[in-house]
Amino acid sequence: MRRLNDVTPREWDASTYSKSQQRDFNRQSELTFEEHNKAKDLQVGGTHYKDMAIQPIEFIMKNGLGFCEANVIKYICRYQSKNKAEDLLKAKHYIDLILEDLKC
Repeated sequence: MRRLNDVTPREWDASTYSKSQQRDFNRQSELTFEEHNKAKDLQVGGTHYKDMAIQPIEFIMKNGLGFCEANVIKYICRYQSKNKAEDLLKAKHYIDLILEDLKC
C-alpha cells in the first residue's frame, strides 16, 4: 500500500479534480516558460475571468484594494457567468463587513 507522501503531484491532481480540470492542468503543464510567463494567464477552474477585458485581479492589484473590497469586485465581476445570486450574496456579505468596519 502506498503512503500519501509517495503520491506524485499529478496523481494527487487526478484524484482531486474533475476530468475537465485535469485536462486544463495537463495542457498548462505542457506550456513553455514563455507561453506560461504570467500567473494571471493561468486560471484554474473556468474562464469566467479570462474572457473579461480587464481581469479583476489586475484592477484589484493596481488599485491596492484590501481583502473585502477585492472580494466584492471579484464576485460582482463573475456573478453572471458563474454562480448568479450566490455570488451577489457573497459580494453583499463583504460589503456588509466593510460597512460594519466603518462604524468603528
